[in-house]
Amino acid sequence: MTEKKTVGRDTVDYIKEAVYILKTYFTGRLKISFLLGVICYLALYLMGIRFKGLISIIFAVANLLPYLGPAIGMFFSALIVVFQEPVLAVWVILLNLGLQFLDSFVFSPVILGKNLGLSPFIVLAVALIGGAFFNVWGVVFAVPVAAIINLLLRSLPYREKER
Repeated sequence: MTEKKTVGRDTVDYIKEAVYILKTYFTGRLKISFLLGVICYLALYLMGIRFKGLISIIFAVANLLPYLGPAIGMFFSALIVVFQEPVLAVWVILLNLGLQFLDSFVFSPVILGKNLGLSPFIVLAVALIGGAFFNVWGVVFAVPVAAIINLLLRSLPYREKER
């Protein structure tokens, strides 16, 4: 007769869930970058800027890299636009800054929080703390590490009941 597990998890189950959390996190980052690229495209379209597709792709891809990525995307976006109309380059920089604000304080906390089972406030706080202590790597891995810790903490009461 096989023994049926009711509440406990073994190490393999935790590893599988941790890998799932990492995949969910990076898939969420891709979704956010895509969303920001679409918004960027629509805003550039409304501004009448040429090469809006190229600029939006540069912005979305650069957004995947923490810290330097948005700055690199903003630089190349402004560089492309400055040759069309220098004044529009300022508007593109402001657009990039606005989209980064949306990403940092709205999209990432809400979307990643929902995907990982964390509150948006926790996602924001953990990302800020991770960045403060561990720079780029802290920003990249703070949220998935917090989700894995949350997974472990949620299982603690069940471990006590097994004993």
